[in-house]
Amino acid sequence: MTKLLNPRYKFPAAKNLIKISDDTIRVRDKFMDDIRDKDLVKQSCYVCGGQKFEVVNEIDRYGLYYPTGICEQCGNVQQSRYYDDESLKKFYSEYYRDMYGHRTPKSLFDDQRIRGLAIFEFTKGTTVPKNVLEIGCGAGGILSRYVDIGCEVLGLDFDEKYLEEARHHNIPVRKGSLEQLASKEKFDLIILSHVLEHIKNPSQFLVTLSGHLTDEGVLYIEVPSLDNVKNGGYHYDLMEFFQNAHVIHFTDKSLKLICKKAGLKPRKVNSFIQSCWEKTSDERILSDKEKIDSLIYTRELFNDIEYRRKSVIYRAKFLLRNVIVKSIGILGIKEIVRHFYLKIRK
Repeated sequence: MTKLLNPRYKFPAAKNLIKISDDTIRVRDKFMDDIRDKDLVKQSCYVCGGQKFEVVNEIDRYGLYYPTGICEQCGNVQQSRYYDDESLKKFYSEYYRDMYGHRTPKSLFDDQRIRGLAIFEFTKGTTVPKNVLEIGCGAGGILSRYVDIGCEVLGLDFDEKYLEEARHHNIPVRKGSLEQLASKEKFDLIILSHVLEHIKNPSQFLVTLSGHLTDEGVLYIEVPSLDNVKNGGYHYDLMEFFQNAHVIHFTDKSLKLICKKAGLKPRKVNSFIQSCWEKTSDERILSDKEKIDSLIYTRELFNDIEYRRKSVIYRAKFLLRNVIVKSIGILGIKEIVRHFYLKIRK
């Protein structure tokens, strides 16, 4: 069933897209010619296995066809139709970097150093790791923080040029994903930062991944959050939030349901979403109440997001905040503070 949140989310759209460069448009158009709508495959709900979705959006930030649905049984938000494995392989190998913008390995490493500090602070108190694994480690900047405190680390990723940057900083890495791990390899902390939203059937992925946690180990998951959009992220605008590389769109409740199915229970979660999880022998079956509560929550969440996007008061708050941030940037205060903050932490 199609029940768009607003006509602006109908494909194709003549307006309301985010501003994109001519180069990005050329890559997008080539991708659309190469992988057409007919190549999209119907998906079952990754949380409850349901087959019925209420399609609330048909377009992503770049103008690609992107049917996004709410599962009518549990409220999980995901693509009702998505690329098959062969199309995904082609997308990530031939189009992804050009469409989403190139990052130099060095700049990615530096940004990851900052993110690594935030992850370290968030996980502090949940574990004192001796060895750390990161899936999708990129240039290794996050893991470098744990090297600084004496941890043994390992990173997995597919992009050789970023892996080479990690090796330059003496970060042990392997090219690939979970298949690169031996069954006996266990870690006190596993980091999954902005990876899970790219993965079809995330519960099964988490089941396999949690097999590499020590008994007292902690899994750190960070994903884009619809709750964050409601709180002002992405300018309150789903058109900025939806992107074709993401197959699932988490809420606080849906992530908890997915992790419960994978045999994980929360230690610490915020609405951003940053979260820490541990293995549990608790019941993995989702109750009808949990699913209904999630469905109600998701529908109310979308209503709140659309209300705030169109609200004069919320838009004024955003514009004022943006002016303040830009003013600080012009004055150079932001960079000065960042420079000394990083200097102290190093």
